[in-house]
Amino acid sequence: MAVDHYVPQFLLKNFSVDPNKPQVWAYDKSTGRSFRTNVRNIAAEKGFYKLEVGGRTLSLEEGLSTLEDKTAAIMQRIIGARSIGGRTRSGTSSATAARSRPGRLDWAATLDGTVAPKGRAP
Repeated sequence: MAVDHYVPQFLLKNFSVDPNKPQVWAYDKSTGRSFRTNVRNIAAEKGFYKLEVGGRTLSLEEGLSTLEDKTAAIMQRIIGARSIGGRTRSGTSSATAARSRPGRLDWAATLDGTVAPKGRAP
């Protein structure tokens, strides 16, 4: 039986000690031992996403795997750009989007300092 990762491997790989090997440092709190290991070997349990319902075994793994694939692509773009801000779904800047909706303030625009909360100067 394969293991189900409760921390996706695509996230763990971002903490690799060597960019050419998907290995991270882990700590076993029951033994007090630190060790280097492949991301396949940690943050996982056999059958973690399987459940019994009405005598049938169901698994969330396939749906989560699809979601993780999509999320991994987004994370790679964020990491490559070294930024999470600047654009909305429509492609406009977050500051422009905030200004185009009277009475609403886009949190990203507030954070990047282009739009100030009511009563404050930008």
